[in-house]
Amino acid sequence: MSGVTGLKRGALTPGVSWLDPRHRVAAVAAEAAERGYRAFLVDGREIADKAGCVAAISAAIGAPPSVGRNWDALEEALRDLSWAPALGYVLVLDGADRFARTDPAGWATAVDVLRTAAARWAEIGRPFYAVAVGR
Repeated sequence: MSGVTGLKRGALTPGVSWLDPRHRVAAVAAEAAERGYRAFLVDGREIADKAGCVAAISAAIGAPPSVGRNWDALEEALRDLSWAPALGYVLVLDGADRFARTDPAGWATAVDVLRTAAARWAEIGRPFYAVAVGR
């Protein structure tokens, strides 16, 4: 099943992408590991608002307790990740479509935060993928 998500064959580019729910989250994580990347898995099926999103992503990336629980703090944490060194990063938001439907403005902000993190990592030549699974 190698290459099924597009990460391995280059069909996904760093930044934020949607994957069809038929893709298995485990396959994304496995492809990330094969490349030496760190995969962070977020169960987005229970995220309905900003607070839930920030908390879930912060927990998934293992953000230090000193990291605040707002968009700015999440963005800073995603641009840092010094506690999780890797050749690249893949953040998988499984069931992200629920948050996108229930809080479109919050989802748009989350996407902006993830794109900003990806751009920062691109500046130093380290890929950062945010993969939303759902729809």
